[in-house]
Amino acid sequence: MSDELRNKLVGELKEIQSKYTYFLMAAAGASLGFGVQKLEGQTPGRPLWMGLAAMALWVLSFALGCLVVAGAQGLVGTNIDLVNKLKRKDLEGAKADDARSRLQLRRLERNQFFQLITLALGAALFAAWRVLLIYHPPYTTPCIP
Repeated sequence: MSDELRNKLVGELKEIQSKYTYFLMAAAGASLGFGVQKLEGQTPGRPLWMGLAAMALWVLSFALGCLVVAGAQGLVGTNIDLVNKLKRKDLEGAKADDARSRLQLRRLERNQFFQLITLALGAALFAAWRVLLIYHPPYTTPCIP
């Protein structure tokens, strides 16, 4: 595979990953805004923790997205250093940068995975909370057998 084609494919992959990360961050932000609106005026009680936990998961998802963006920037910087060291034939420095790059990539992938998981768990928890409120509104006493 030619270097030009490889670089183009790598660039496309990075653009897709970047858009994916920003999409998840936008979804988390919109979810937070919607959640705040729905939590407004709710009476404190047992079901309220579900809505608050969903909000906490969305905040965590957004924070993980920020870590993904920062990690991607750091990874690009490390890879630039790696290429420069390879051009200078500094093999020891290149090995160190390669190891650091691999570690950064694993962190980035882990953070991306958990960004999606926390967003999805927050959505599921929020939906469960809203369904619970439909069947047990705050103004009625819960059914105790």
